[in-house]
Amino acid sequence: MISLRALPLALTVPSLAACSGGTPAPLPTDPATTPPAVAPSESPLLAYRHSELDLCAATDLAPLAALKLTVKDKRRKVPLGYRKGDGAGEVCLHEMTTPSGHIARLTVEARLARSVDEARRNYRTVAERDPMKADGAIAGPWEQGEARTLDTVDGDKQSQYLVHTLSGNLHIEVWLAVGGNAYTPKGKLAPMVEAIAAKTYATVTRAWK
Repeated sequence: MISLRALPLALTVPSLAACSGGTPAPLPTDPATTPPAVAPSESPLLAYRHSELDLCAATDLAPLAALKLTVKDKRRKVPLGYRKGDGAGEVCLHEMTTPSGHIARLTVEARLARSVDEARRNYRTVAERDPMKADGAIAGPWEQGEARTLDTVDGDKQSQYLVHTLSGNLHIEVWLAVGGNAYTPKGKLAPMVEAIAAKTYATVTRAWK
């Protein structure tokens, strides 16, 4: 189960001068060794601003129709690990059952970081914190998108698929796990999760302009 969860430093380049007849003159510099005037990290620009958004109400489950899942419960949550002073976020956990009575879960999460660079770190740590295997880049209106997949055995056979995207300070994750007597093919889960991720991105970016 996947866990549900600065200003830039100005680098002043010192002026180098040589004295010639008492008049300072700049020495030539090597562009390859001259540091940039502004460090590229820790950008203060925030592309999106949080406002109230119920992802349980906003998530359209129509892409899952072929699985014939029955929704048993929907719960709004706070992103796991959030502390006072962190960015903001919304999470909805859908508890469902398959026609054969096995458990299925869908988690939809939208998280705003305090900076663009923090959001990039959050995006990168998905690969570090989870055992899921990379399943390739996902094209879309976002800056970066990636899919991940995993089959496990936990009482029954669990097929998991995740799509997460990054855009500015916004990181979105959509994770689906389906239990059964046999694994659900990745090729069946992938378009479903991708569709929900795309709709979630559209909903969140409209609400959090």
